[in-house]
Amino acid sequence: MQGIDPLPTPRRIQAAAGFDWPKPDQRREYQRARLVVDAAGQASVQVFASRSSADLTSLTWADGLVELKEGQSFQAGATVGFIPFTELLT
Repeated sequence: MQGIDPLPTPRRIQAAAGFDWPKPDQRREYQRARLVVDAAGQASVQVFASRSSADLTSLTWADGLVELKEGQSFQAGATVGFIPFTELLT
């Protein structure tokens, strides 16, 4: 609005969740995550074990964020959106 070009929307990679999310939240969450490719070439998203904001170890472990929409619950294998950190640095 001040003459700056709008930032592009970060690209999301759709991949299988490698974790369960049984309790949906009322707000959208972005969890620190890592994209893992197995020997068969199948990609899955893993989340860091601790959700504490004080745990900086997760930033060196993760290579992106998984977007968890409000009211969403699922089991491992469901498709989730993964945003690589490289998409946020442009």
